Order: sequence, then structure tokens, then C-alpha cells
Amino acid sequence: MVKVVMRLPTSDAKKRTKALQTASGFPGVVSVSLDRDRLIVVGEGIDSVTLIVVLRKKMDPVGVELLSVGPYWKDDDEITWSPPPPVSYNYAYQTPAQPYYHPYPYKERSDEQENCSIM
Repeated sequence: MVKVVMRLPTSDAKKRTKALQTASGFPGVVSVSLDRDRLIVVGEGIDSVTLIVVLRKKMDPVGVELLSVGPYWKDDDEITWSPPPPVSYNYAYQTPAQPYYHPYPYKERSDEQENCSIM
């Protein structure tokens, strides 16, 4: 993908519309946008010299200037940074083991005395 940036120093809305229509009709163009006085054309296999010549014929021959031609990455326009979404970890806590109850031996005491109290 190639990004071509041109300057259109006209304030006439008709001429800007005409430049947008001409650039968008060019073969290989993916997107066309206006930023103040700049026309930004993005596409595959665009001949920037032919595009400038065609725009100069349709518009003011002196006004259209080629500012830059270079590779285009989709991240060029998206400079804003957004934090990644928070990661939630699912913890599966084990239930603690219940203590085992050892019952103490239980004997009933009776108040009744049996045969001999000495023994």
C-alpha cells in the first residue's frame, strides 16, 4: 500500500470536491481523504506522477504539489493508545478438610456402689 500526500491550496469547495472525485476514480485507490489543505490518497500500485498530472489538468496547474510518497500501514492514523482489558483470573479455592472428630470413651458413673468399695 502506498500513501500519497498532496497540497491543494484552494478554498473553493467545488474544486476540492472535483479533486476528491478525480482521485477516487483513479485505478488502485483504496481511500481518499482531505485534511485542511492536504489531499491524502491511499492505494495499491498508485502512480503518483500520473495522479498529479491529472489533478493539475482538472484544477489549478500551479497549485497542486506533491508532498510525500511512502508506504502505508494501517497503524499510521491510529496513534491513540488504549490500555488492554483487565485479565480476570478464576481461582478455584479448595475447601479446607474438615477435622476428623475422635470421640473420647465415655463411661457412665453410677452413684450406686457395687459389691465392695475397697477394691
